[in-house]
Amino acid sequence: MQQSKIVYQIALICLGLFLEGQLSAQVAINQDNSTPDPSAMLDIKSDTKGLLIPRLNSTQRTGIATPAAGLLVYDNSTSSFWYYTGTVWQEITLNSDDQVLSLSGTNLSIENGNSIDLAFIDTDTDDQTLSLSGTTLSIADGNSVDLASIDTDTDTDDQTLSLTGTTLAIEDGNSVDLASIDTDTDTDDQTLSLSGTTLAIEDGNSVDLSGIDTDTDDQTLSLSGTTLSIADGNSVDLASIDTDTDTDDQTLSLSGTTLAIEDGNSVDLASIAGDNDWTTSGNDLYNSNSGNIGIGTSNPDPVAKLHVDLGTSITDGILVTGTFDNSSTVPDLNAGSRMMFFPGKAAFRAGQVTGVLWNDISVGNRSTAFGLNTQAQGGNSTAMGSNTSAYGANSTAMGNSTEAFGGNSTAMGRNSNAVGNSSTAMGDGTTASGIASTAMGISTFASGDYALAVGNGNTASGDQSVAIGEKITVSGHHSVGIALNDQTGTNVNQNNVMAIMGGNVGIATASPNEALEVNGNIRMTDGTQAAGRVMVSDASGTGSWQNPNSVFTDTDDQTLSLSGTTLSIADGNSVDLASIDTDTDTDDQNLSLSGTTLAIEDGNSVDLGTLPGDDLGSHTASQTINLNGNYLSGDGDSEGIFIDADGKVGIGTATPTNELHLKAVQPKIRMEAVAGNNPSINFNDEIGQNAVIGWVANESVFKVKAEDNLGGADGLNIKPGGNVGIGTVTPVSELEINGTATATAFVGDGSGLTGILDDQMLSLSGTTLSIEDGNSVDLSGLVDDMDWTASGADLYNANSGNIGIGTTTPESTAKLHVDLSDSASEGFLVTGTYSGPAATIPSLGAGSRMMYYPGKAAFRAGKVTGNQWNDGNVGVYSTAFGINSKASGFGSTAFGLTASAIGSGSLATGIGTSATGDYSTAMGYSTTASGDYSTALGHSSIAGGNYSLAVGYDCSASGNYSTAIGRRIVVSGQNSIGIALNDQALNDITEDYIMAIMGGNVGINNKNPVFTLTVNGDAGKPGGGSWSNASDKRLKDIKGDFTRGLSALEQLQPIYYHYKKDNAVGLPSDPQYIGLIAQEVQKVIPEAVETDKGDYLFLNNDPIIWTMLNAIKELKA
Repeated sequence: MQQSKIVYQIALICLGLFLEGQLSAQVAINQDNSTPDPSAMLDIKSDTKGLLIPRLNSTQRTGIATPAAGLLVYDNSTSSFWYYTGTVWQEITLNSDDQVLSLSGTNLSIENGNSIDLAFIDTDTDDQTLSLSGTTLSIADGNSVDLASIDTDTDTDDQTLSLTGTTLAIEDGNSVDLASIDTDTDTDDQTLSLSGTTLAIEDGNSVDLSGIDTDTDDQTLSLSGTTLSIADGNSVDLASIDTDTDTDDQTLSLSGTTLAIEDGNSVDLASIAGDNDWTTSGNDLYNSNSGNIGIGTSNPDPVAKLHVDLGTSITDGILVTGTFDNSSTVPDLNAGSRMMFFPGKAAFRAGQVTGVLWNDISVGNRSTAFGLNTQAQGGNSTAMGSNTSAYGANSTAMGNSTEAFGGNSTAMGRNSNAVGNSSTAMGDGTTASGIASTAMGISTFASGDYALAVGNGNTASGDQSVAIGEKITVSGHHSVGIALNDQTGTNVNQNNVMAIMGGNVGIATASPNEALEVNGNIRMTDGTQAAGRVMVSDASGTGSWQNPNSVFTDTDDQTLSLSGTTLSIADGNSVDLASIDTDTDTDDQNLSLSGTTLAIEDGNSVDLGTLPGDDLGSHTASQTINLNGNYLSGDGDSEGIFIDADGKVGIGTATPTNELHLKAVQPKIRMEAVAGNNPSINFNDEIGQNAVIGWVANESVFKVKAEDNLGGADGLNIKPGGNVGIGTVTPVSELEINGTATATAFVGDGSGLTGILDDQMLSLSGTTLSIEDGNSVDLSGLVDDMDWTASGADLYNANSGNIGIGTTTPESTAKLHVDLSDSASEGFLVTGTYSGPAATIPSLGAGSRMMYYPGKAAFRAGKVTGNQWNDGNVGVYSTAFGINSKASGFGSTAFGLTASAIGSGSLATGIGTSATGDYSTAMGYSTTASGDYSTALGHSSIAGGNYSLAVGYDCSASGNYSTAIGRRIVVSGQNSIGIALNDQALNDITEDYIMAIMGGNVGINNKNPVFTLTVNGDAGKPGGGSWSNASDKRLKDIKGDFTRGLSALEQLQPIYYHYKKDNAVGLPSDPQYIGLIAQEVQKVIPEAVETDKGDYLFLNNDPIIWTMLNAIKELKA
């Protein structure tokens, strides 16, 4: 009804528009009821909407039949408007910039346009060259003029200017006094500079000195004693310059930028003009600029502390090299946001830790960890995401709070634990503790070796066991349990069985209505099969092939029943079983415990008070520790350790005033460490302030430090014998300070401090360093390193070559090469502060790069062609490698090509995979895991339901807790399982709690099934009953009567037989069977014979049964 109403409304609108077109030549579409412009046939007006014309792709556009001139469309393929000119389609574009001018010879051309010849323009003017010969000035291809008349005084070249004081004189001429020109004595501000042989004066002219006799370089100065000599010249005695020979005792020293003279003052050289880029500290070199550093670029990105630009090179990169050593260490840096690589352990880290998880003890050799509080402790281990731990060798932990303990184990998702060696745990709260076991889904446990638990709350504890579905336990070895609904309390405890519980199973049908529904033939070979036999169930539900003549007896009506001790058979007698065992109440015996007396119902009791044990009462126990009141002592007296009501502990006193109070004549505390270890006392407060005192055995020194460890030379160090060191652990005098000491005054021994020449002072003016009563030196040459350039607060090096740190020969293809080969403990470290989701990273767009930003603790390496690595697509603690990979979820990970990890703790690997659900996993090609805790594996599989699993090609598991396996099967029912044995063309399993096996043959104990269901052995149907067939007349297209009967049966002879060993269809050869020869049956009842793929004949007993029915009717006729 609603649809008809809509059609009616549309018809009225169209009719209105048609009538309006008939009544008026103009149309106005607006919201203010204004009339159309007189010049417009159609006048559209809106402040919030636009005109949307037809949208076609290029194929559709060019396929329009006989388009009219002026026809306008929007082409989705080119993302532009096109109109038809009457002959061709023309794109509307603003790409006039594509027209490029080019010149070939005298031909000037414009791209997509014409060209003109510029030969008529006289272009040879550039060939005209001026030349001067004597006084004759000539122009090439032109005339010449004589310049002699301009100035006949040609000897002016011989006139030389000279300056004495302020008197300027010209050779063979007069002189003038320049003193009156400028009395401003600040001409010292004019600076001379020399570039090559050109000497220039600031704000003045320059002269070329190349004509000066340069052979003066042969003259060499030499100093012998106080005699200064010049080669090929005289010598002078400098002894008279300074007779104060005791200056030789003074030694210059440089610490940082402070230059000091022995027994004198010091000056700070920091003000010397220079590169202001790098600072030395011992053997270290550092840069503490507030700006950024660029290598290969003069414009480092404003949010990149180190920006290495490799330009268009296809070979250059960043290289960190070193030497692996099993004994190497990494520094204990504790909490922080950082990226670091240490070649000694070949270990890489990027992200943030809030504790010690990236300290040396938690870093395995050749391990990798990304994200938040990740720990890769095992050798060759990998941890990614948030709070993940990979302890085992070659283990992997990914997601949120997962742990991989076993060697070669893998834990993925959230709160998953892979404990067994080579085990795998995926999903939420799963545990795989058995060897090579696998647990997937939510709260599943695979504790048996090689066991598999998939779904919700399942346990596979038997070896080689499989538990699938919801809350089923399989403890039997080599057994399979499949739960199609909640099977809490169900345990498949037998070995070598398969149990499908809680729902209906369909083979070749997607909607089974019975516990097992087979859409096709069933074959069961148990040794009792024979032509004409029917399947009959016994009282326990075990089916077997039986002669139909024995089926129609009354024996099946006999039922055993037990009432008390009376056993009865239906339609028969009963017997009293009381005489078999009169002690029927043993099960009623209960144990009870009263005090220390243990009693058994209707039996005796025993006193457990004599059992050994200590309850720390007033008695003396087997050990020598006794408790007497508030005292804990060795003999029970009032000494030892006293604990008062406030928890204060006293030793030697019953009135402790502090948390620990020692009292004695000479109280002593002894701390003795095992040989080679360090006894210490640590002091800590709640805000993280620490101090420690203790003995360092390998250095033989007693240390006092305001830190939480005894390592290093800092602090106060006291050696046996009394020598004290500050900043050194090997003091050789009573007090040795390795560093700078500041004092308000010095006190001598009464006779003063001797040997100090206070009168000589250092001073620095500009770059000139002077010593009082001595000479001066120019330091400007010390800082002209010509390497780094300052730009505001930034620093850059745009050399075309490479930069080496720790190496003098950086790798030719490494723009930055850090070589750590000489150390087993040094590494490459980037530190920062984690800021959380509020932190930002630069939106750099497309490019090939590696980047780490501590603010988000996020790492990227590879290439993007769009905005995949811009700030909005980078999750905190996330990691992405490859091309166009995106990890925007919290603690997410994406590897490969266009892989996207959007959900929190999600993982996407492969090509075109997408993990959008929280803690979801997508692997393979174009797979999608959109449900929370879902898993999609293979090609184009989709796991859309929460806790769902899709494996194979183009499968879809959209129901919660659903499983889709195989090719192009859909499972939308909750807790249902769909297995496709061929292409199911997106056939949907819609019902809940269903298991459907579609599209092929199923073999049980048979690897070559030729029927829809082939059972090699017995088939059980607990509770009795028989197979149900769809037989409703309304479902049948009746072709006629089946008439074969007694005459056909008389030609058949049952036989005993064994199947041949190693037969082609894999049938067992040991059992003896009773049956018929198919070729003989084919002659008389051909409908009962079928052929498998290998042309072998098989019997279908169903036609034989109906033949027997006709035979019985014939016998009774």
